[in-house]
Amino acid sequence: MWITFVSSHVLLGNLTPQQFGMVQSKIYRVYFRAMASSVGMALLGHLWRHGNKKFTGKAADMLQLQNFNLMAALFMIFANMLYLEPRSTKVMFERMKMEKEEGRERVNVSTRVSREAEQQPITTEVEPTTTVASQVTERRAQADTDRLNEMRERLKKLNSYSSLLNVMSLMSLSWHLVYLAQRLHG
Repeated sequence: MWITFVSSHVLLGNLTPQQFGMVQSKIYRVYFRAMASSVGMALLGHLWRHGNKKFTGKAADMLQLQNFNLMAALFMIFANMLYLEPRSTKVMFERMKMEKEEGRERVNVSTRVSREAEQQPITTEVEPTTTVASQVTERRAQADTDRLNEMRERLKKLNSYSSLLNVMSLMSLSWHLVYLAQRLHG
């Protein structure tokens, strides 16, 4: 619950996007490994504890349902750990690299344009002159901006899927805790 609901929001509010990305990429690797290990051990313990018993009726249905419940939680954690987290980390680092390069490109273009303006003689023309090089630079900048927006959308989608799976696994594990609590009285 801490990672899902608190940690990310606190970090996002207090770190720069680059720092947040680095911290998040390190935390989630450890988090998903710990969750997979814990849920895997819970599933093995559950199977070991109830493996020899022959249940009938409602008890058998509940036991089978809990096996599927824990397997579903483990599957969602593995999907996050092996598929979504590596892809979102890769997209995040590509985006940060591209933003850094775009920032450098903007500085270089504005410096070059100001130098060209200093070298040109002052005329009374009202219309600005454009060169082929500046048009190519503008097209490249627009393509980079489009790619950056595409990467932002992809990262947003991957993070949404990851959050959804994380909340669903949390719900599944909460359901298992309710089952275990009911077994204490039985």
